[in-house]
Amino acid sequence: MKNADLLLPAMAKWVFLQDTFVEEEKALIHFKDLSFQRGYGIFDFFRLVGNSPLFLQDHLDRFYFSAQGMHLPVPLDREALENAISALIWKNGVPDSGIRLSLTGGYSEDGFNIGNPTLLISQHTFLPPPEEVVQNGIRLL
Repeated sequence: MKNADLLLPAMAKWVFLQDTFVEEEKALIHFKDLSFQRGYGIFDFFRLVGNSPLFLQDHLDRFYFSAQGMHLPVPLDREALENAISALIWKNGVPDSGIRLSLTGGYSEDGFNIGNPTLLISQHTFLPPPEEVVQNGIRLL
């Protein structure tokens, strides 16, 4: 048996796109989505400690407020969005990571008018800050 035979197969990394879970490599957004055409969209990012989101309600408040300000209807109500986030965390099994919520202007035939917004929830590994920063903080001007 070779060393390569001892390697475990890589676990699939999942994202939540629109209303379903998709393998990360297969999650595609059309080039006529307004996020590509003119950067029209919003996002939020929050950390997980273990598998628990930090300040989730505050992040969701900001996400829905930003969506409203950009005239982008979020395709999921708050409870459904929380459930999708929880399911993604469980499905990926990557504690101590980060969740990115992205909402774009959606597919637009003319590159101007908002289409049906595209919702993407993705999970990312997150390297904690160096111990020195945790202990001493950082100086901001």
